[in-house]
Amino acid sequence: MTYMPLDAETNFKGDLMFLDVWNSVEGLQKFFSDKQVIAGGDMMFASKGPVVWSKLESFLNFQFHAPTGKNDRVVGMVRGKVKTLAEAEVVHNGALAKSVAAARANGLMSHDFYSRLAAPGSPELLEIIGVDIWMSAEGMMKFYMGPDFQNSGVYQMFAGKPASSTWVHPKGEWVEW
Repeated sequence: MTYMPLDAETNFKGDLMFLDVWNSVEGLQKFFSDKQVIAGGDMMFASKGPVVWSKLESFLNFQFHAPTGKNDRVVGMVRGKVKTLAEAEVVHNGALAKSVAAARANGLMSHDFYSRLAAPGSPELLEIIGVDIWMSAEGMMKFYMGPDFQNSGVYQMFAGKPASSTWVHPKGEWVEW
């Protein structure tokens, strides 16, 4: 799936995000090591951030079906370092369990957390990324800026201030599968 920053129509800086989900690291490595794929990426991008993430199955993750006619998709992401994955899991799951109904009422469709994969033989990286898919930017912002979420303590799972971003589908015809 292809996304660009939410404010790109008025403030485009060339950023695009491709959100791929793979069923094996080996398949991902084979695809991205193909010479044609590398050449295509080099033609398209001035710089690339090839980071691979693995789903944190012990974190509260969920997916809801979209109601008929609700076709917009907005991605809210948060990324940062944690002290330990176990501590982050406890804080995250406690905070999200209390707010999932309010999030859904505001249009949340899915919520998944991933940990950054380290290179083989390297120590574990303590960086996580959360990916929320929403039906509307307005509902997303209403929930994220609301007192229930702001006071939930969810940000306590991070060792420092996390980076957050919002993304929408770019206009035009992008090939997605």
